[in-house]
Amino acid sequence: EGWIFVPKIRNLFEHAATVQFIHRWMAFAVFGAVLWQWLRTRKSDTRMVVYIMLIQIALGIATLLSVVAVPLASAHQFTAILLVLYQVRVIASQSATSEHL
Repeated sequence: EGWIFVPKIRNLFEHAATVQFIHRWMAFAVFGAVLWQWLRTRKSDTRMVVYIMLIQIALGIATLLSVVAVPLASAHQFTAILLVLYQVRVIASQSATSEHL
């Protein structure tokens, strides 16, 4: 299939296979970071981030298998927002806790 767009940098944003590849590997990286954070802290709020991440992964897979059904894709986007917001909350609470030590 190859990179077909000129200039080549457009392929990173407009070539479907390349975008899917980048998206998938970013998901692996984020999941690894979330899992590492939970293993390091073992707190219930970081466990919730892991649960949200697992839901996000399941929705992403379901979206692909459904050939991008809009309700699933929307749920995937919404869960991404929840994941970011909850992670910000976790980081803020961990930061506040470490300042009091």
